Amino acid sequence: MPLSMRRRLTRLAVVATAAAAVSFTVQPAPAAAVPFDWNGAFATYDICEQYRIDASYWGEVSSNCVYRTLPDSQYNGWYFRAWIPG
Repeated sequence: MPLSMRRRLTRLAVVATAAAAVSFTVQPAPAAAVPFDWNGAFATYDICEQYRIDASYWGEVSSNCVYRTLPDSQYNGWYFRAWIPG
């Protein structure tokens, strides 16, 4: 077998082995799900942010407010997530 063909087959074997190793690596288990709920439908980001900061004194909340567009547009607005105790 010519040397160049041997190199090609060796490279192919190395790549195939690496691909198999990556596909079979054990994935870490996802972190335990923390029960969160959306709080909001605030009209502006600033109002949402003030409520989020106030809520952070009593429990765990998300790091920022996000604008959510919901199927029922009546409830579109700024929301933050807060931990549900219990």
